[in-house]
Amino acid sequence: MILDWEGEAVEVVSAHSSEDEIKLVGAYQAVFLDRLHKICSMTEIGTPDRFEIHHQKVSFLNCVLGDGYYAVLLIGGNTHSSIAWKNLERSRTLLREEM
Repeated sequence: MILDWEGEAVEVVSAHSSEDEIKLVGAYQAVFLDRLHKICSMTEIGTPDRFEIHHQKVSFLNCVLGDGYYAVLLIGGNTHSSIAWKNLERSRTLLREEM
């Protein structure tokens, strides 16, 4: 999904979850990203570029697109995150070119 700075879903694609479920997940990702930005600012370590949250059955891969937008990819527990990151990075490059 592509989210704006408020966690509002701009674009959602899902094969397994309803659009409402995905939008709810996106809103929480915005909260995490906001907190992460604040922590990075307070500790003066720079701006976060991407982060990953693992749960028992799913993981959330988040990357900043720029201009207040970011992408979130939800993957199942048996998906290798390194492969998912490679695909997400490729998508991010293409999306940035479109922006």
